[in-house]
Amino acid sequence: VIAVDREAIVNAGTTTTTDLLRKVPQIVGLGASETASAAQNGAANVTRSSSVNLRGIGSNATLLMFDSRRLPPSGTQGQVTDASVIPAIALERVEVVADGGSALYGSDAVTGVVNLIPRNAFLGNESVVRYGLADGGYTNLQVAHIFGTGWDGGHLVIAGEYVDQSA
Repeated sequence: VIAVDREAIVNAGTTTTTDLLRKVPQIVGLGASETASAAQNGAANVTRSSSVNLRGIGSNATLLMFDSRRLPPSGTQGQVTDASVIPAIALERVEVVADGGSALYGSDAVTGVVNLIPRNAFLGNESVVRYGLADGGYTNLQVAHIFGTGWDGGHLVIAGEYVDQSA
């Protein structure tokens, strides 16, 4: 199991969960993304989802889970699972099992499993704001916030993220 903890997530300096996942060496950037329509499973990605592709075999062969539960598929044919629906600020750690998990999870885990573990017991407020500007007028803006509170018998954690990129 390859684990990326909260400290490594912060130090990675990535803007989205998808960018964070693509820093893991076993995850190949050949899956469907916000911009790629020619990648593996790209033709089924008219919703501009961002998928995870372990070892370059295909996004539909990698199981993406949130807190050990399956995430629903997206795209026109339901072939990709969108990693960008979970804000990076809401993640405690990421666990990657880069060996086949089809015996346990079925054919959508042939290349392995990526499990996004949330910050369930977070208390307080935390915000992240990033802005980038490059030659030619290219801009990138990200705003993320997480709020958490607890009481005798439970926790409430709410997180959100907004990303805007120019063409």
